Amino acid sequence: MNHRIVDLYLPNLYLNVYRGFLQISQPDVDEKTNIPLDDILCIIASGFGITFSKPILARLGELGIPLVICNNSYHPTSILLPTAGYHKATYRLKEQINVSQPLQKRLWQTIIKLKVKAQAETLNNCDIKNLELLNLVEKVKSGDITNVEAVAAKIYWKKLFGQDFIRDFDASGINTYLNFGYGIIRSVLARYIIGCGLSPCLGIHHRNMYNNLCLCDDLIEPFRPLVDEKVYQLCNEDYSEELTPEVKKSLADILRKKMTIDNQKTSLRHCLQATVLSLVKSYEQKENLLISPK
Repeated sequence: MNHRIVDLYLPNLYLNVYRGFLQISQPDVDEKTNIPLDDILCIIASGFGITFSKPILARLGELGIPLVICNNSYHPTSILLPTAGYHKATYRLKEQINVSQPLQKRLWQTIIKLKVKAQAETLNNCDIKNLELLNLVEKVKSGDITNVEAVAAKIYWKKLFGQDFIRDFDASGINTYLNFGYGIIRSVLARYIIGCGLSPCLGIHHRNMYNNLCLCDDLIEPFRPLVDEKVYQLCNEDYSEELTPEVKKSLADILRKKMTIDNQKTSLRHCLQATVLSLVKSYEQKENLLISPK
């Protein structure tokens, strides 16, 4: 199974379901594109004027395939997720709701430690000195009460993209690249979270009442530097502020990146799944068993 990410970047596309295939039609083009639904990991709708038939939306929900809707900056503004998922969803949800505050704080401490360590590794892979970040890893306390995450971010972004860079969701250029890459990982996490019977609305640390993917935004943190490194590489090649189809494909390919998790070498996509499963185990056994790739 290929587990393809389908990026709908062309304007005025029409989507339908036909005999187990996602069928894509284009104006003034007789030939239709057919993609097996079983091969699709997620669909990203970034083009203008895209039309979806009701049968395709229903089928995506049945198969648990997220549909990500992006704005002009390629930042995901909504994700269509299934209502039916894991057969023990109610049981899982009760565990998630009843998780103790001390466990949440320990989980968040682990997430931030992993994130800062990953940021240091990204800088190292980009031949940038990173001693400051490495020193911060062990300073992360339970719940990150001293906000090491913010301290690390201030150092990290300036080192990676220069003193003038500001992380801004609505900005163009590098920020657009980052939005798109993060959106891919976020949607895949959403799929696995729903599939395991957890609610993506109930975060470990994130609590925004207007965000229905708080848990995704928690678990994505250690994986963000992987996208950052890819964007850094792309910016040192033939950089253009425009997010071209070639750049999108390159960013989507990050899910095939080989990593090691739980002493096994596998793709980033499977690492995301393993991380979600380790959170489920943490909730079940009421202890911090969260794992992340190396």
